[in-house]
Amino acid sequence: MILDPRFPSFVGSIGLEVEGSGVLRLRGTYQPPGGHLGNVVDGLFLHKAAEATALDLLRDIRARLVADEETASTSVVENR
Repeated sequence: MILDPRFPSFVGSIGLEVEGSGVLRLRGTYQPPGGHLGNVVDGLFLHKAAEATALDLLRDIRARLVADEETASTSVVENR
């Protein structure tokens, strides 16, 4: 796969561990755009934007999982 060097790249996975209260994990590697200069700029401040984006993604997934769980629970109660 050839990636466009003008954009960051991320390779990873999202996992849900359902024991206990459940843990949603995002694991992977991130490569900022721009080669060496991009790595320097990322080290100074852009990594915070990447982390914030990842946290937003996990929060969105969690919210949808919780909403789906509430919908499923409501359906079971209504069908009794």
